[in-house]
Amino acid sequence: MAGVYRTVYWRRRLKIPQPRRVGTALENLKALPVDAQIPLTLCRFAGSSYFSNMPSHIPALEIREEPFTELQRHITIPNRFETWSVLDIRDANSGFELRERRRDPIFRKDYDSIENPLEWPKRFDVSNWSLIGAFDVTGRVGGAICAFDTPDIDMLEGRSDLAAMWDLRVSPAAQRRGVGSALFRAVEAWASAKHCKEVKVETQNVNVAACRFYAKQGCQLRQVNYHAYPDLPDEVQLIWRKVISG
Repeated sequence: MAGVYRTVYWRRRLKIPQPRRVGTALENLKALPVDAQIPLTLCRFAGSSYFSNMPSHIPALEIREEPFTELQRHITIPNRFETWSVLDIRDANSGFELRERRRDPIFRKDYDSIENPLEWPKRFDVSNWSLIGAFDVTGRVGGAICAFDTPDIDMLEGRSDLAAMWDLRVSPAAQRRGVGSALFRAVEAWASAKHCKEVKVETQNVNVAACRFYAKQGCQLRQVNYHAYPDLPDEVQLIWRKVISG
């Protein structure tokens, strides 16, 4: 399924009894009721010259690129979630259809307990990576890591025109304030300055909030891998992409 453009529909089960076909443009979905259908969409960067023209809707929010030596500070913000729902994936002719289904008991996941971020500089050449921090008057409220031009990273497909959103986290106290969107735009702007054509993101069907977020940023779901995590057989890998506009 990789490399094939597909329209993605996010439907809340039981709220729309019959499938409804819509256009691929995000504008076609704006008129729909909030409870009816949520489009899955992608991102851009600030702090250095990349971000000077990037709009921000959060007062006193500063987005800036940092040296990778600040990784320890970056991970003081947790990267975990809990959810009562999961996404079921259907591969239809019109594209992927994601249906949100309630799960019981509640599901919790802590990404840092699965993989220690402090090991990344030891495992990979991070000289071409970018660490971006978000700060308000209280201090650090979020951060993102973008991987780029690293031969050992399968996610980058051996390409030098592809950037991967490696890590994105926002402080619980700062969530739902646009910090994550500002960081995503910052990553997109940084990647554009590196002449990348796409930003690529990996998440899972159990992380419903992340899927909603990347859809909101304009990402398109382009690949579904059911057997990507042998140690986590109940999780499905979802690969999102966004084409960077010139």
